[in-house]
Amino acid sequence: VLALDRQHYDANHPNVAYSLMALGGTLSENGQYAEAERVFAEAMEIRRATMEPAHPTYIKTLGTLGLTRCRGGDYAGAEPLLVEAVDLSREHLGTHRITAGRLDDLGWFYMDTGRFEVALPLHRESMAMKLELVGSGHKVTGITHMHLARAYQGLDDLESAMAEQEKAVEIGREQYGPENRFTATTELGLARILLEMGRVDEAYEVAVIATENMRKVVQAGSPRLAGGLQMMGAIHRERGEMKEAERCLRQAVGIRREAMGKDHPSTAWVEVQLAEVLAENGGRDEAVLLAKGGLMTLEKSLPVVNGRVF
Repeated sequence: VLALDRQHYDANHPNVAYSLMALGGTLSENGQYAEAERVFAEAMEIRRATMEPAHPTYIKTLGTLGLTRCRGGDYAGAEPLLVEAVDLSREHLGTHRITAGRLDDLGWFYMDTGRFEVALPLHRESMAMKLELVGSGHKVTGITHMHLARAYQGLDDLESAMAEQEKAVEIGREQYGPENRFTATTELGLARILLEMGRVDEAYEVAVIATENMRKVVQAGSPRLAGGLQMMGAIHRERGEMKEAERCLRQAVGIRREAMGKDHPSTAWVEVQLAEVLAENGGRDEAVLLAKGGLMTLEKSLPVVNGRVF
């Protein structure tokens, strides 16, 4: 479609930008963040040439580009775009679904960089807007429940995290059923909280089903599947099942390296988790190499105060 749009329309035509955004969304969902960023950046240039900054589509595109940089590990490049998108949206749109989305994007950035106390009020503001605009049972409200759960978890308030995540799971199961990407994502988030609370067997039961359902609805090389395998690896480790933990984490490492690249922070983090398992299971030489490589990547992209670095 993009090729046809380029053939039939001027370079700055809105149809070209629209097709670029659609393509970028697919690339991002597949974990191809560098390519997605290039596509979104081209769309943003068209928006800048044809729209005022107050336009909702301009603001949404700006936020999407910023979030893609964040997901790609370019935190320095992401922050100014995400902050600008929130500022423009608050000023020109007020209480609006686009404003709520940009608040969530900025909150995601702060959580990724370890600033959970900054993220929490942004997600609370987003939630208030979504409850007013679309109600408590909508998928976009469920997304913010997940963000709130992650923020509370980062602040060691596990009871509040559980309450928010359970609401997200309920929305997913009621609206979409079990074999759905959104539902499986909410359930993996629930398993993560259960594991941190020490409820290991419950975490296992939830994560096994969620990971299998994720396999049914995403490509084999999807970062979302890697997230499920990473969760299973952590649970197996906690259960003392080290061979199974290693197997799951190796699969997750392979997917993240292929989809996101070796220098991505998410790839580095799962490599560190694999290194921990190997070190406990006798594979110290490989563990040292993985841990060193992972640390170098994390130090390049994250503040030194981030928990994943120290």
